[in-house]
Amino acid sequence: MLATRLLLCQAYYWHVARVKSRREKALANYLFKQAIGYYLPLVKKRQASKKRVRYSLAPVFPGCLFMHADTTGRYNALRTNHIMVLTVTSIMQSISLEVDSDTVKPV
Repeated sequence: MLATRLLLCQAYYWHVARVKSRREKALANYLFKQAIGYYLPLVKKRQASKKRVRYSLAPVFPGCLFMHADTTGRYNALRTNHIMVLTVTSIMQSISLEVDSDTVKPV
């Protein structure tokens, strides 16, 4: 019963991780294996050379990865040595809504 209480008390927050140079995908791979939620938007980029055209997937926000984790997941991610700075964001605090009759408008 005590373990159940501890699990219910843990809150999941969105974190913005500033990662070391070119380590976004390595951190995303680690988070995937640890079943920690993350968001890493990628865009297809063309790399031209003389013989052929290659495509690679590059991060939309270089050096950033968004992670949805509790304190244990945050600690495990910090242990990877891929992260320089980790900031916590609260979605509920950053979004304020104005309710006017039948419509909801973001402010």
